[in-house]
Amino acid sequence: MAKLPSLRVIEAPAWQRERLQLWMEEWALDLSLRKALPTLINETTTANATLAPDLVANRVRPYDQEIQLRQIRLLGPHLIQDADYPIYLAVLSRAPNGLFLSAPFSRFGIPATPGEWLTRRQAKPLRVLSLWNTRMFTTLQLKESWLVGELTESESAIAWEVFESQIAGESLSDSVAVEVGPPIFHPRDPRLQYQAEEVARFDSIGAAPEVRSPVTVTAFVSLPTIFAAVAEQELALAADAADADNRPVARDVLEVPAFSLFVRAYLAPDAKNLIFLVEDAQGQPSDALDGSSIVAKDGRILAPIQKGGAIAPLSGALPDIGLRLASGEQVQWRRSIRT
Repeated sequence: MAKLPSLRVIEAPAWQRERLQLWMEEWALDLSLRKALPTLINETTTANATLAPDLVANRVRPYDQEIQLRQIRLLGPHLIQDADYPIYLAVLSRAPNGLFLSAPFSRFGIPATPGEWLTRRQAKPLRVLSLWNTRMFTTLQLKESWLVGELTESESAIAWEVFESQIAGESLSDSVAVEVGPPIFHPRDPRLQYQAEEVARFDSIGAAPEVRSPVTVTAFVSLPTIFAAVAEQELALAADAADADNRPVARDVLEVPAFSLFVRAYLAPDAKNLIFLVEDAQGQPSDALDGSSIVAKDGRILAPIQKGGAIAPLSGALPDIGLRLASGEQVQWRRSIRT
């Protein structure tokens, strides 16, 4: 009888186990508070029913209109109406068409995943920056927020390192690797629920399609990570062409729920092509979508899918994209939080 191969278990570092335990404790407390929150809200609403609206408004300072890179801003409460906590974000980069690449801070004081960075700031709302949830905000949206601080140059550099590790899959430097959260392995890990909630929370922000939640199923989706990378690539090309060719490859992941398939969209390092690779739920290459096409809203075929992949030349503005089967049927899909 053939001898079975031996399995080697690699134990997670002690700091990762401790960090995960602390995060799980915060998560459990958060769930408990949510159950009690409706009662607390009703009691507070009744107690404050006699407060005059003008009395409250006169005690709130106007929004800060000037937007600069590295700013830390507190979003106006009406932008995300279902949020039960103040939402802070860091402005990372400027993009074309009045957009800014920005990352929200976590409501927890412990990083949950490798895409969350422990800033070591004293103020708890600013202790953890969620780079995995980086997205585009419009100028008008950011003008409806308050300036509360700014990232230092070193903090900005680390934030970019973590963000680029998320979109390019590259390893973090040793000093930064111990300042992020532990990886996720199990499909029922509660951190996946946490990520899905955080992504969906931003659905209430109306306006720019670049801010749409990746969990929303639709016929056409945007590629915000690639969109930001194209803008950054253009700036790099203008400054130093040699350096631009060495930028990490940006990617967005799309899910096709009807077929339990995923499509990884990559921006080539030279920013001249979009590369699409199809994979199954286990992350293995798949040819199940062969004969289908990546299409634009105006009906143009951007790239046919063959042998589990497609290459679309990138020219002009980056369009929202759709998936059309060989039968001509338009398939619903969505951006995914899958890494």
